[in-house]
Amino acid sequence: MPSIRMVATKPLRYNTRRLQAGDDFECTWKQARRFEAAGDAIQDEPGRIPQPKIHKVKQPVQTVNPLQALRQEYKNLRGVKPDPSWDVARLSAEIKKG
Repeated sequence: MPSIRMVATKPLRYNTRRLQAGDDFECTWKQARRFEAAGDAIQDEPGRIPQPKIHKVKQPVQTVNPLQALRQEYKNLRGVKPDPSWDVARLSAEIKKG
């Protein structure tokens, strides 16, 4: 993870260190943004905070469960729900019986 050089503007604690105004330290970009927003520190080299990379999440492909499809078909055919213990073979046989 890239680190950002910061300079403390007032006394603060960071990790296990007690920093005084003017002390420099390194932190992650998230922590650097927090320190700047709170006014606790400024960047040693302004404009160096990288923006986070945004990862697009792919939508999962909707797959049809064959057991669920057969249960729905049986319900449409008979008008009642099938026995929940029936597997694909049994449901197929019951649908073929008609």
